Amino acid sequence: MSAYLRVLLSSLLLLASTTLAAASYPGDLAREIPPYPQSKLDSASEDAHGASAVMNTSSPVEQAARYYRDTLTGKGWKVTADAAIGSARALEFRRNQHSISVSIMPTSAGTTIALTLTR
Repeated sequence: MSAYLRVLLSSLLLLASTTLAAASYPGDLAREIPPYPQSKLDSASEDAHGASAVMNTSSPVEQAARYYRDTLTGKGWKVTADAAIGSARALEFRRNQHSISVSIMPTSAGTTIALTLTR
């Protein structure tokens, strides 16, 4: 399975998970990237291995992808995967031993963004 598909599938599993409770935006994610502007946090989690968040916005998929690419590369993260899969986008970034996966999917209500920081 390609890295692009692994990123998208892991983010889709995150979206499908029912164990995430609505919470505040994880501190580890906030240190690297602020929540997407004009988004609503749907769910979040944080533990010793990393942090994740799911947000919803009315912004188009490509606009959100550009935001994450610009913001993370500006903080020294390297793009290791960038795939358009249908109308969705899957991006992965790496810095040292850490990675951030970003999946952006259109929905009937707008756009859903799933972020995962792995330590």
